This record gives sequence, C-alpha cells and structure tokens, in this order.
Amino acid sequence: MKLYPVEAAPRGDNTINGAYRLLSKLAEGGMGEVFLAEQIAVQRHVALKMLRRDKLAGLDLKEATERFEREALAMSRLRHPNTVQLIDFGVDGASGSYYLVLELLSGKALNVLLAEQGALTPTRAARIGVQIARALEEAHRHGIVHRDLKPDNVLLCEFDGASDFVKVLDFGIAISPATPMSKRLTSRSEILGSPYYMSPEQVRAQIVSFPSDVFSMGVLLYEALSGVPPFEGPSVVETMYRRLDGPPAPLRLARASDVRLEAAWDGLVRQMLKIEPEERPTMSEVRARLEDLRLWVPGARAPLGVKPAPAPRLAPEPEDPEALLASGLLETEDDEQPRGPATGAAARPASVARPWPKRRPTRGRAAHR
Repeated sequence: MKLYPVEAAPRGDNTINGAYRLLSKLAEGGMGEVFLAEQIAVQRHVALKMLRRDKLAGLDLKEATERFEREALAMSRLRHPNTVQLIDFGVDGASGSYYLVLELLSGKALNVLLAEQGALTPTRAARIGVQIARALEEAHRHGIVHRDLKPDNVLLCEFDGASDFVKVLDFGIAISPATPMSKRLTSRSEILGSPYYMSPEQVRAQIVSFPSDVFSMGVLLYEALSGVPPFEGPSVVETMYRRLDGPPAPLRLARASDVRLEAAWDGLVRQMLKIEPEERPTMSEVRARLEDLRLWVPGARAPLGVKPAPAPRLAPEPEDPEALLASGLLETEDDEQPRGPATGAAARPASVARPWPKRRPTRGRAAHR
C-alpha cells in the first residue's frame, strides 16, 4: 500500500453524499484509497476507505463490491475496543463508489515497530498479544474469521496516557465458517492471506475456520519474540509450504534469558503452530495463557495466576518402627482393636505398627471436635 503525505489533497469533488469532506489521501491499495475526511455534521475527523471503480479494471466488480460489503458487515458486529470501529458504510451517489467510514487512528503498525526496534521483550509481547487475542476472541464469538492477521494489521496507539493500545485492522477478507460454499467469494483454488502468516489450511486452499487465526497469531508471536519468522524459504512459494513440513525450530527469546519463561512461551507458540487445526488451542485459551505470561515474575517457577501442579505424594522412607512408636507418630493395632482374647486364624500381634500417623491437635489452637 502506497502512503501519501498528509498535505496531499485529492482532486475533483471532495465531498461524499454531502456528509463527508475529503481532506487528504492517507494511503492507496490495489482496489481503493484511504482518505483523511471530516464528518461534516459533527465536525470530527475520520478515516474514509473508498473502493474506486476506476481501479477495478480487470477485476471482478461484483466480487470486489461484495467483499467490501462483507468487510462492513463484519465490522458492524464488532464492538471490542481493540478492534477498529466502523462509523458508516454506503455508496457515493456521484461516483457509485462504495465507502467505509472508520475511526481515525494514530499510531505505529507492529511490523514498523519490529523493523525499527527488533524483537520485543516477553512482557511487552504478552501485553500486545493479550489485546490481539481479545479482539479476535470477540470476532470468533460472532462467527467471524479474520484470515489475514499479520503485524501490518496490528496498530499500536496511545490511549489515556498508555502506550501499546492495540487496534486490529483490515477485516477485508474476513468470512464466517458457516457461509455456504455457493456464497463464498473465493474459489477453493484461490489463496488469500499473507504468505508468511498463512495457516496450513490456507496454503492448501481449504476452507478455513477459527484455528486459522490462531496459527497466524502464533507466527506473529514467534517473530515478535525471536526477531525471525518461524517459516522462511528462498521464495514466497517455499515459505508458504515450509509450514506443511512440521514444527519450526524451538522458540528462542531474543530479549530474555529465563529458561522457564522461554519454555512456557515455546510451549504455547508451538501448540498454536500445529499443522492440524483441531490440535490448536482456541483463541480464548490463547488469551488466558497470555494473561498468565504477562504476569510472569523473573525467576519464578510459574507465572502469577498459574497454580503449579501439586507435587506427587510419595511413600515415606522406611524408618525404625521402634523409634516411631517411641515418638508417638505411629499407632499400634492395640490402639483400636478391642482388648480381650484374639479370635480367628488371622489375629495379629498387638505390637504390629500401622503405617499412618496419629491425629494431633494444631499447636496454639484449641482442637475442635
């Protein structure tokens, strides 16, 4: 996508249906343009994304417009603060062009941050990852698969004095897994998405569902933490097909040396990068595990909020029965058996020790019966 300086103004009529005034061009893609615009009625700045008919030469106009409508429908159902918010959708009466009106955001895309600063610290990666997962968790609850999650579509903004407030962008190729095949806009032979972040099912041109977003997010986290992508080949095609060969190399944190923390991250990311969709965690499970990793204390045995597995109960080491009896830690059979002549062939001597401790009242407190 080509970016423009803010002062570059669009040519021709600069109003859309009398409701929006185009002020400058912000970006341009293959099928449309994004403008800085003013919503005239309330005098606020917005981002206006327009699908230009004159840019669709050689493309299926019906498919392009239906895909644009689908993006508007998907975004209209999403209310999470970590998802870019839709304000309006319509058709320009003068040009016949479809447009989306979105909240105007200012920030830095994650891919730009990684290019400038390299790998993230685990704490920062977890903080960003939790917000991405929350946005996609809501989308999945509404039956929407993003299908193109990548660092370019994660914008980091400042909000209420806090940095790294995430906005997930571009639901342009989002789809519901429940969409009938007859109404799907892409054929089984068409591959949509970004090669570095595609799921195996996208590479195979299969129908994708929610686990596809989990895989793409796993690729994003691996790159953000290690500074290198998990799958890379000499060409785009080889890069795409590397993910079908098996798991990537173990994750190595570029900005931390805690072995336990590295193992925890590697375990999560490798599970997200499973080849088979049914073996990946849900986005809700990813979000919960990222919440725990965000609270990791350096040197801790486990993240805060994660209860470590209880230690196995081991049988006590053999000790001298006479010493245990003398200390009062063992009971003998005659403590419980009625006194009197033993009956039956199975009667045992009263001095045989039983292998369990006596109940003793808690020191310093009255024993409650």
